[in-house]
Amino acid sequence: MGTEDMDQLDVYPPLIKGLVYVSGNMAVTGGCTIEGIVVVGGGVGITTDLTLTYDASLLSNPPPGFSANFSMQIVPGFWSRVVY
Repeated sequence: MGTEDMDQLDVYPPLIKGLVYVSGNMAVTGGCTIEGIVVVGGGVGITTDLTLTYDASLLSNPPPGFSANFSMQIVPGFWSRVVY
């Protein structure tokens, strides 16, 4: 990973940790490391270095909205009317 010191010239490699969800197509055009899970609804285009590290903990403990047991609930006091 990157290193730091007192100047403002520190460099850190691009890193994404967690679940990456893309409903359409995904294009990776800059070097990147992803630690987690990538879910893509369309095609994937990779034109550079990409490092993927699978994180099994996201499968057993998915974020809200990504499990079969997820349900929406109405919370009292949070209603608002929106005019379109």
